[in-house]
Amino acid sequence: MPSSKAPIDTWSFSTLENFETCPYRLYLEKVLRIPKPEVAPLPDGREHPLTRGKRVHDSAEHFIKRDIELIPELAANFASDFLSARARYLDAPDLCVVEDNWAVTIDWRTTGWTAPDTWGRMKLDLGLLSDDRTHIDIVDYKTGKKYPPKHVQQGQLYAIAAFARYPELKTATASFWYVDIEDPTRADNYMSHSYSKLKTTILRESFDARAKALTSATEFPPRTSAYACRFCPYGEGRDGNSYCEFRFSSVQ
Repeated sequence: MPSSKAPIDTWSFSTLENFETCPYRLYLEKVLRIPKPEVAPLPDGREHPLTRGKRVHDSAEHFIKRDIELIPELAANFASDFLSARARYLDAPDLCVVEDNWAVTIDWRTTGWTAPDTWGRMKLDLGLLSDDRTHIDIVDYKTGKKYPPKHVQQGQLYAIAAFARYPELKTATASFWYVDIEDPTRADNYMSHSYSKLKTTILRESFDARAKALTSATEFPPRTSAYACRFCPYGEGRDGNSYCEFRFSSVQ
């Protein structure tokens, strides 16, 4: 698996996670380009989590942009929030970011999604700028379970990119709306953290080191474990195709 030149030159939050969990998984996906299994309905007929997540995100975007009916999953706990977001979009679309692709260069300048100098990529669900563009509320919709350590890092990355994109910014808030968790008190279905420009400058150093480790890697050793292989598309889990020769197997 060695290479004289680093074969992966771009990254996203998910690729960072996959690389740090098992570099070989990323090697199969990004270097060898081994196809991942098709997403199929679950055996009991339930909607696959990935399919459902895309449907919910698409519905949120269409509600804000096109004034369609809010689906029950989003209306249950966040009806007022989505109504406010839609009102803001109708009033000031230039101050709203709805399902946008953000990209940065290796020195964290804003660039195009497929530009020659693209280094890092992230997809933003919702961003609402203040009238003077000195503050942004960033929102990510989450289906499924709540994973604070992972999601806090994701919010940090959004905030870092926002300060790179909008020079006037002084503060940013990154919030997560957990649409599958029913809690009217918002203690469980909502998480939010605020950031200053100085704080994101400090946080950026960590992401910078992690991303450079990925984009300079020339070896991708397997890190087999029951947890990592369970969710790997090349393992033996529910959505795996058993392609990886190093996969953890429950069959001894």
